[in-house]
Amino acid sequence: MSRPSYFRKSNAEFDVWFRNFIGKLPLYSTALAVSAAEVSSLQNYSTMVTYTLTQIEWFENELAKRRSYRNQLLDGEIGATAIAFPALATPPAAPTAVPTGLVKILTNMIKRIKSMPAYTEMMGKDLGIIDTAILKTMKATPIKPSFTISISADRPVLKWYKGNTEAIDILVDRNDGKGFVLAGSTNRATFTDMHELPTTLVSWTYKIVYKRAGVIYGEYSDPCSIAVINRGLGAGQKD
Repeated sequence: MSRPSYFRKSNAEFDVWFRNFIGKLPLYSTALAVSAAEVSSLQNYSTMVTYTLTQIEWFENELAKRRSYRNQLLDGEIGATAIAFPALATPPAAPTAVPTGLVKILTNMIKRIKSMPAYTEMMGKDLGIIDTAILKTMKATPIKPSFTISISADRPVLKWYKGNTEAIDILVDRNDGKGFVLAGSTNRATFTDMHELPTTLVSWTYKIVYKRAGVIYGEYSDPCSIAVINRGLGAGQKD
């Protein structure tokens, strides 16, 4: 199975990545709906991965000692001092047994994590689950979006520069004491706010932020305000 780039190339690099992932996952498990049982299971996997790689290295070292003995036995100088055959130390006991298929388990879990509403770019970077290609794209993309706003049939319409990004989140403060809340997400270059319109003139303030592969990244745009009122022009209109 092809591994995502954030798993790294070698098994040793994967072990380092996995220990970081499982070490930090409990910090976000509640927000990302990862159960305590899942965390515990992955901790057992991490212990087994480290143990397995350590055992392979241990046996390779033991094999190297025996090859060295063989070389000295066969090709050493005549009459050299006798050397003892390498003793085999008792390896540590194996940890809790785990089922097979760790990469597929992690791939499915990470896909689920990235679909959670609470998932953010900061979490992704901390957990090490953002593809390197996406990271490069993020760096190449302007990190602070800009947009314009106008009224069409009573509705606020936002237009933004898409570039090579995939989508945006739109936040709005409707001057109702709730502060900025999510108005919606879109992968189109325009967004029409279909929220119920006020019957008296009210200023609504918007700001947007880039998303790619479901990850919020970069800075929020500068806020932009517009006066909104229901004059009956946008009844039944759909985005």
